[in-house]
Amino acid sequence: MARSRRKEGEPKSAPDELAGFDDALWRLNRVIQFRDRDRICCAGLTVSQGHALELIARTPGMRLVDLAERLHLDKSTATRVTAALVALGYVRRSPAPADARASLLACTVKGKRAHAELRALLAMEHLQLVAELSERERATVTSVLTRLANLLERRERTPSVMGEPDCCPKEQAHARFQRRQT
Repeated sequence: MARSRRKEGEPKSAPDELAGFDDALWRLNRVIQFRDRDRICCAGLTVSQGHALELIARTPGMRLVDLAERLHLDKSTATRVTAALVALGYVRRSPAPADARASLLACTVKGKRAHAELRALLAMEHLQLVAELSERERATVTSVLTRLANLLERRERTPSVMGEPDCCPKEQAHARFQRRQT
């Protein structure tokens, strides 16, 4: 995409200002996605199973519906992902005391061990990654990434500043996609 040249002293437009940020964020996201896929699959899990195991390990007693919401999956997909983790012996499901229809999820000893091994592998990679950064740079990167994650998580829970939803229900998105295909 060709960009128009700015005259010296002229303020940058929002797209110009964010171009580098957007590119860096996109590249980081892609690298992490492929890294996660490669590392998680080494453990015999799908990426969704690996992410589910991570959340369940961090939040013992998590409800299945909360797992689905956090992973942005519908409940039936989260049920299948969880069923695979149960079959592998990594997770156990139990009925919620307050609502027998709800399931609570927790890692088994085997699941905790698998989670710890994956985390250790990623931690070693992270150490290698940041080895070239100074202590101050590492602290700054950690602070900025934490702040961005918090902002994105908060934004997920609140409407857009434009008063429109940031996304639409899957059915509407699917219908729009289908209309474009015809």
